[in-house]
Amino acid sequence: MHGRLKIKTTAQQDAEKQVERKAKLGAYRKAMSAILARREEGKKDTQQLMMTSQVLQANPDIHTLWNIRRECVLFMALESAPEKDKLWSKEVELTQQCLMSNPKSYGAWHHRSYSLDQMTCPPWEKELALCDRFLSMDERNFHCWDYRQMAAKKSEQTPDKELEFTMERINSNFSNYSAWHYRSKLLPLAHPNTDTNSCQPIEESVHHQELDLVQNAAFTDPDDSSAWLYHTWLVGRVQSKPALLYAKIDQGLLTVATTREVASSGISVCAGGEDQAVQWKEGGKWRVEWVGEINVQGTFEIIVNEERIEIQISSARTFVLGSGYMNLKFDPKPSKETEKVLQDELENCQQLLELEPDSKWTNYTRAMLMKALDSHKYFEEVLATYDQLKTIDPMRRHYYDDQKSKMIIENALEKSNNFDFLDLSSFKITKVYYKQFLNLFVEVKF
Repeated sequence: MHGRLKIKTTAQQDAEKQVERKAKLGAYRKAMSAILARREEGKKDTQQLMMTSQVLQANPDIHTLWNIRRECVLFMALESAPEKDKLWSKEVELTQQCLMSNPKSYGAWHHRSYSLDQMTCPPWEKELALCDRFLSMDERNFHCWDYRQMAAKKSEQTPDKELEFTMERINSNFSNYSAWHYRSKLLPLAHPNTDTNSCQPIEESVHHQELDLVQNAAFTDPDDSSAWLYHTWLVGRVQSKPALLYAKIDQGLLTVATTREVASSGISVCAGGEDQAVQWKEGGKWRVEWVGEINVQGTFEIIVNEERIEIQISSARTFVLGSGYMNLKFDPKPSKETEKVLQDELENCQQLLELEPDSKWTNYTRAMLMKALDSHKYFEEVLATYDQLKTIDPMRRHYYDDQKSKMIIENALEKSNNFDFLDLSSFKITKVYYKQFLNLFVEVKF
């Protein structure tokens, strides 16, 4: 048996690891006690920096220690102003050491950003190269992606340059949620849609290019959700600025409804050229429906985002519609060029579903495309697709039920030609959407 390597038993290895962990825990507790005791004494010196550095290099997720370091460096920078940049530069170096051991440390990324902000001329351009390095190590490090967005803004990097970077990341691996998401933030800045009548998030020609790009990625692997989610954004609705839906007088109360949430300060009530005070009922600071009492006689104006409508005080129920309710269309019809692109995509989805009929993302995208093309024409097909998705993806069946309810209410509102009665009883509504729209009706039946 001589000369044969003696292998330790599992019990022996576990016992040794436990002793090692106990020793590390003891050292950690001792160091933390000493650091916190010195903090209580008001010590803000190089020794405190050295002690916190040793602990943070072993575990950079102790936020208290980063806070202590900030206290120390801010104090020392006041004592010696010429050394300020040098002190913060050392903090930046420490964060890099910590990030090499834990690239997803919240504390280290935050402290790095804070330290650079304290410097006279922070080298933000170099931070982009650092992000390149960390994202090459782990392309899904969302901490680094968030930091890059901030660094790009601070270094005044153009959106076009950052779009090139996202394209490099996507070409490397199209299953990159963060790259697609960042792209959705950059495109409206680089290529804003100036057509106020369009429902697209970006300029039309660029929109078509992005649809082509994401379709190629999505169809390469139909089960990968990253590109499909980006596609959902491309064919989704743009959130426009709040518009007036209506002003209503009922039982002496004034109701002002808008398409999106506004603060009470965003609603002006004028009579005879003078602003009138309204006692709004309690609720959130931002709402889509404001109800209150107004002490005015005769006609007065409601103003939201420079849009004006007039309404007259009356003992009977009365209302005036705003632009948000005129020619109501939740999914405006796309231009002929965009319609052709979306129709081609719909046909491609149909072909893919012939091969993989239970593909969740392809079915969901098919429903989104039909809604974007013509929600009335494809109404029944979209509802049937949501029912199919409930079988394919049962864990999200309630979500699909809610999406069905949303589309049913939208369809009913668009088709309604009076505000006396709205009958939704033939449908199984699981969630009530657009309450501010529905409140204009005398009666709504579910």
